[in-house]
Amino acid sequence: MSAQRVARSGGGRGFRVRWREDGRQCSRTFDRKPDAEAWDREVKRRRQLGPLAVEQLTDRTVTLGEWIAERWVPEHGVTLERSTRTRYANVHALHIAPTLDNVPLSGITVGVLRRWQARLVAEGMKPGTVHKCRTLLS
Repeated sequence: MSAQRVARSGGGRGFRVRWREDGRQCSRTFDRKPDAEAWDREVKRRRQLGPLAVEQLTDRTVTLGEWIAERWVPEHGVTLERSTRTRYANVHALHIAPTLDNVPLSGITVGVLRRWQARLVAEGMKPGTVHKCRTLLS
């Protein structure tokens, strides 16, 4: 990643920042070098925070359900014992997916999770099951 001077197709010059994301090359071009350098620093900072932050930075709208299926299961779920994976899959299908799977990750806030949890408790869910739901989401 770095800001490099490039010629633009319509004439003039700009500054392009390139980085790799999910195995593919990405880039963005800026009119001003300070803007390109600031973007480059932000991409590097987000990369240190993890892949989720880079996705949010690059404005990809990923829902919780997509993230669980495409990222969490292959990266983390495979490291769990079979019984734990089965329990998490059931908890997700019954209690998380119906309400939160279509919510963009950027829309999952503390308030959203508190309301979701309060609804589960109000519906009579046992504390242990609520805990399993929260553990999976954490």
